Amino acid sequence: MCRDKVIEHIDRDCKEKEIECPFAKYKCVKLIKRQYLDTHLEEKETEHLKLKLDAIADVVMKQSELVEKQNETIAEQGLMITKQSETIVDQRMMITKQNETKEDKVMKI
Repeated sequence: MCRDKVIEHIDRDCKEKEIECPFAKYKCVKLIKRQYLDTHLEEKETEHLKLKLDAIADVVMKQSELVEKQNETIAEQGLMITKQSETIVDQRMMITKQNETKEDKVMKI
């Protein structure tokens, strides 16, 4: 058997090779020989589902926190817009008064 075939066998088919559980991304830390993978998956089905649910709950919690922060930011921006609108109204009133004063002066001339 050539070296490449041996490597391919070990990587893809070898029943004695230890592999990560497919639920490793959900924190199953079990390394198992490939030949026992099906048994592991059957025996740990409930635990794997719990790990997956925990991962989903973590994502939901993080998303909820992000939404809460975004809502706070939106509220703050709303207040800033209100203040800026009030400033614009005040400035408009000042300009109107200044124009009226100028018109009065012009009328007196």
